[in-house]
Amino acid sequence: MLAAYLSFVFALAFGQAQYAGAPKLPFTDPGACPFECCQYGEWTASASQRAYKSSSRESGLAFTIRSGEKVAALTGMVITRKAGLVIIRKQTSFEDITVPAGAKLFLLHRVGEGVDLFWYKGAAHSAELYVDQVRKANDQYPWDVISVPKTEWWVRVKNQRGATGWLLEPQGFQGMDACG
Repeated sequence: MLAAYLSFVFALAFGQAQYAGAPKLPFTDPGACPFECCQYGEWTASASQRAYKSSSRESGLAFTIRSGEKVAALTGMVITRKAGLVIIRKQTSFEDITVPAGAKLFLLHRVGEGVDLFWYKGAAHSAELYVDQVRKANDQYPWDVISVPKTEWWVRVKNQRGATGWLLEPQGFQGMDACG
């Protein structure tokens, strides 16, 4: 317990990159759609939204999408600016990997319905970690959530006039959720 705490304090003081095995940041996951039933395709805006020239806030305005306007959501990406951290307290088997007690998982982003993308031993994996807030391990989830990731979701869209742009954290579009 003391070792985990000291490791956490060290990371805060000297930056996350000090952790052995941490992913190179920013980490970009092209094509990612970060929630359950997320889909690209035809979306209809329920409120005005700004489309940027590139996947950067500093790139300037490409166009504004008006309420009721249809756009084609072509693709997207999730950029992890700061990975979250999970420390495994009891050996745990996920679908494709078994992780020993004491292992550090670097959280990259939500995938949907409790599933998170994480980095471990130089590769990305996904599993039902149910990471939505900092918490201590329990019987159901034998891992401490030290921190949650800081991410940006960018979606490349094309309007009906053929112009393309990028939306940051789009919300309120009909058609983006295949479940409803």
